Amino acid sequence: MLSHRLLNNHAGVMMIGDYTSLRWLHEVVHDINERSPLVRDREGAFLGLAYDVRKAYQRQREVLKPPEHDEEIGIRYGVKILWPVLLL
Repeated sequence: MLSHRLLNNHAGVMMIGDYTSLRWLHEVVHDINERSPLVRDREGAFLGLAYDVRKAYQRQREVLKPPEHDEEIGIRYGVKILWPVLLL
């Protein structure tokens, strides 16, 4: 399951998800990048979102431990996305 929270200075959001959810998001971003007529630059900023999501589930971004009161959630991974990148 994907969730989000605002960054400390409100400059963007942190996308948070488990391994499977982030893998699926990575595949969806690639699929949209290939098929959408609106994306003109196939190697541009939108594909950068897929890169950041991949790095998140590979544990090279934020690793969030489960809350103490709700440990069945498991380890989650996060990636910080600034508003201009997200709006693109």
